[in-house]
Amino acid sequence: MNVSKYYHIDELAIKQYLGYDRVLELAAKWLMRDGQQTLGELQEIKRVVCEVQSTPTPIKLYRGITLNGFSNTHGITKSLTVGSVVNIVFDKATSFTSELKVATAFGKIVLETVEPINMDMFMWIPQELSLAVKRKFKFPIPNMHEWVMIKEGSYMKLKVIKKSSLMGSSDW
Repeated sequence: MNVSKYYHIDELAIKQYLGYDRVLELAAKWLMRDGQQTLGELQEIKRVVCEVQSTPTPIKLYRGITLNGFSNTHGITKSLTVGSVVNIVFDKATSFTSELKVATAFGKIVLETVEPINMDMFMWIPQELSLAVKRKFKFPIPNMHEWVMIKEGSYMKLKVIKKSSLMGSSDW
């Protein structure tokens, strides 16, 4: 995994985020997995992120899932096979990652987006925003970035690209 991008922190962006108290509070709730954010709150975070930093457009996004664990998706069956494509409805805002190995660490099954990423459906939480939240509130959260599918009730075509008997089975 190429980790060099995690060492290029934009300190100016962190300082800019520190000037948005409400967005820091909303982002903190999301990063601490509060699960109670409204679409309006997530769009407020997205608006500020787009003002502060240019948002990259990912080619593929991934999500690690476990069938018997917590899931906020509908349309997943136990008969998933590698290579199968499923339509999944997301009833809550849902995290994705652009890093395959990160998704592998979060579930026995790894799903990959099939169609081009609709940027209206996603927002980016850059690591600079995570660091600003960490500095403001002294939260013990990791230095991370993630993509959030913010359109509740939306469905996406996702392809099963990996099944494993163990979570986190990928070599880092």
